Amino acid sequence: MSSSSATLPNIIGRRRFSTLQTAQSCARSEDAEMAERISMFLRQKYPDSTAKIVGKETGIPWKTVKNWLDKRAAPKAPHFMKLVNAYGLPFLDAVDPDGLPFLKDVRTAIERRDLTVRFEEVIATAQKLQRGELDGS
Repeated sequence: MSSSSATLPNIIGRRRFSTLQTAQSCARSEDAEMAERISMFLRQKYPDSTAKIVGKETGIPWKTVKNWLDKRAAPKAPHFMKLVNAYGLPFLDAVDPDGLPFLKDVRTAIERRDLTVRFEEVIATAQKLQRGELDGS
């Protein structure tokens, strides 16, 4: 068999390629929906100078935030986690109302962090009351 008559194997067949394109298209659609929710949350929280305020609070460059707000890009995982750390459960509830499984651990960690902070506040208040530093009213 000559090398000219041998055909190369079809590694990426049409069916596989179209399935890959469909998966990528769905992922882009989900990213766009998430980006829209993030944009709405941030604009509601800060109607004026949104990008600059979010940038200062999160350490994310304000031009990056502006790209999200203008729907030119969606946050990647590290930036998404910075937003989660800055805005907590209200942010997650706004951008992930369906409770995606991969964010379950994130929600649990935030709830644990918030409960720990609240517990420490209650303990500190109780100690102040015991020492008579606070009025009992």
